[in-house]
Amino acid sequence: MELEESEGNWHVAIGNLTSDSAEKEPVADLSRLFRAHVRPLERAHKTRKKHSTSWNSVVTWAVARNALPEILPMNENTLEALLWDALSLGASLPVLKGLINSIKARHRCYLLEPPLAGNGAYRRMTKTLSRFQGTQHRHVFPIHRDAVVSLLRLPLPDHEQCEGPSGGCRPCSLFLHRWRDVLCGAVHTIGCMRPDEGARSQICDWWKDYDVAAGYDQFAGSAALNISRQKNDAVRRGHQKRFGRSNDPELDLVDQMCQFHLAIGLRPSPHCSKRSNPNRRCPDCPPLFPLSHSNKR
Repeated sequence: MELEESEGNWHVAIGNLTSDSAEKEPVADLSRLFRAHVRPLERAHKTRKKHSTSWNSVVTWAVARNALPEILPMNENTLEALLWDALSLGASLPVLKGLINSIKARHRCYLLEPPLAGNGAYRRMTKTLSRFQGTQHRHVFPIHRDAVVSLLRLPLPDHEQCEGPSGGCRPCSLFLHRWRDVLCGAVHTIGCMRPDEGARSQICDWWKDYDVAAGYDQFAGSAALNISRQKNDAVRRGHQKRFGRSNDPELDLVDQMCQFHLAIGLRPSPHCSKRSNPNRRCPDCPPLFPLSHSNKR
């Protein structure tokens, strides 16, 4: 969608979607544009994609059962028949909930009353379906300090195997790739980040001594990572993850990030405007964790 792909440049995107004679457009057309481009943003892109996949399953089931006229609007009898077939096929609780959620979302889209609309009906249904799981959840061990320490102390390959253009030694590709992976894992773990947040980060999002610039000299040697878009940040306020300085040079993530950027030649573009527009993607700066040191963009 145009508004999602604008990366914060909403005014330009809305201008492209509106005709030159916007002031003369009828109210019905403006309402149509709003429903088409704004209302879907109440759910994240991945949530809408999951709903679409689950709804395709509902339509496929309706075709197989010759029940297409009964899915919009859908009554509870049809929903129960769908869930019975899904249970017979061994569908897990997340799959069953995805089917129900996609049905409710599709009904809301067309201003129809969905099944399980009563107070507590959805919760009672999902609790009932959870009894069919049949297996206990595996224990999930928390990520603690020792895991990050082991990651930062992971042995790296010899970094002076390759000859540079002028005949001198330079870090080899294997060393840079392993170093990048270690730093990427440490940054995501310490910052409690999702993988896509780090994948979208650029070199201009890494702000060294960010708090020092605000007058907090005790935080010298620290850094902040600007996250412009986060799943639990629906209003796009932005987050600046903090990374402190370590007394042990071997565990100083901020210093290692600076050394990695220097070794690979990563630096913000002189035309970068990320500080003035932190919610927009910079068209000139490379990613924070490039896939290849030979192709930084």
